[in-house]
Amino acid sequence: MNWLSSGVHAGPVTQCWNTNRLTDNPDHHSSIQEKGHVRLRDVYQLIESKLPEAGYAIESFSAVDPCLLGLSIGIQF
Repeated sequence: MNWLSSGVHAGPVTQCWNTNRLTDNPDHHSSIQEKGHVRLRDVYQLIESKLPEAGYAIESFSAVDPCLLGLSIGIQF
């Protein structure tokens, strides 16, 4: 959960959907968003590679699983 909130949400998610938090210059928004999308794809690939066969983040359904689902469909927490 910590990595999702501090590493993923504060990083590539912010770059994709909250660009105005990173710069006041709208001319920079599209390049920041593009970089965020690249980073987010890398994060998704890492998450998918680490998920066990059962499909849950840990041994069974936990609070992490809805966060991963929300992240994958673009829900802002």
